[in-house]
Amino acid sequence: MSLVTVAIAACSGEKYIAEQLESLFCQTRVPDEILIGDDSADDATFRAIDAIRGRYHGELRYIRNPDRKGFSTNFENLYREARGNIVFLCDQDDIWLPEKIEKMSQFLESAPTCDLLFCDSACTDQFLHPLGFTMFERYGLTSNDIRRINRGKAFPLVVMRDIPVAGHDIALKKPLGYNIFPFKSEAATYHDQHLKYLTSYMERIRCLPEALTLYRRHERNVSKLFDKRKTIQKYDPRDGLTHAKKLHEFTRRMCALRDFLQSRLGEHYGDIPENSRYLSDLIRFFDKRRKALSSPLYLRPFCFSSTDFFRYFQYCSGMKTMLHDFICHQIHESDPDYDS
Repeated sequence: MSLVTVAIAACSGEKYIAEQLESLFCQTRVPDEILIGDDSADDATFRAIDAIRGRYHGELRYIRNPDRKGFSTNFENLYREARGNIVFLCDQDDIWLPEKIEKMSQFLESAPTCDLLFCDSACTDQFLHPLGFTMFERYGLTSNDIRRINRGKAFPLVVMRDIPVAGHDIALKKPLGYNIFPFKSEAATYHDQHLKYLTSYMERIRCLPEALTLYRRHERNVSKLFDKRKTIQKYDPRDGLTHAKKLHEFTRRMCALRDFLQSRLGEHYGDIPENSRYLSDLIRFFDKRRKALSSPLYLRPFCFSSTDFFRYFQYCSGMKTMLHDFICHQIHESDPDYDS
């Protein structure tokens, strides 16, 4: 049986951390080790931990960071320090359901091709009153998406969709056969994004479609729940310049992701050739769409090959996206607002 470490990145967590720890102590499979990295400016979080640490019979290591690390670096340091073969990342203010560690550990121990497992979480308010939805429901993760992830086809979903691989729902094996350090980069703002990109590219990410965390939402949450009202910024569908800027920004982000993966994975970047081809083809196609906007409308369809037309259905919304590209006003690369 694997050793299990739970890593908690804390900062001014005195209000909720005792409840979180209690939920760890009451697991059906109690963790062998709990690591807490504290970024707090005072001793309040330590006192809250110290008041209940006697209820835990495993090893609880408290690390007071002399300088504030930020939660991504804090989690990275804790992962490096962990003695367990399986490391759970844990926020300071949630509640874990009793079978979370047991179920996720069993899954990882029986899945040699999985490095990162994530589960669902039930969203609550600060008083743990249910908000009526889970993270998967909020982000529209379907049963078909979950099957694709668990069949080893996660990377295209991760690239094109905001898949909810939240840090508080992650269990990660240790060690891994490729470089994941440091836990932040230009391509990934947060540690969970960073780990999601790397493990999905290597197709070593899997999903347990069960809500095993009570995800407490309150005024001090670092992350913000996805707001569907903000996903679409409406603009005139014939506004070619705005459309070109959006295509350019997406292409830039995909290039940054490619460079990030190449730098971290090194020789392992070619281990999953279908994903490297997918990313290169995606970059080429979106850049070609942007460049086609400088052609007159009547010539625009001739900028694309028959394979490119198929890509509209593979990467985009099919005919809807194609028509959008074909009706936009012509742009000129000399425009000072156009990024060529």
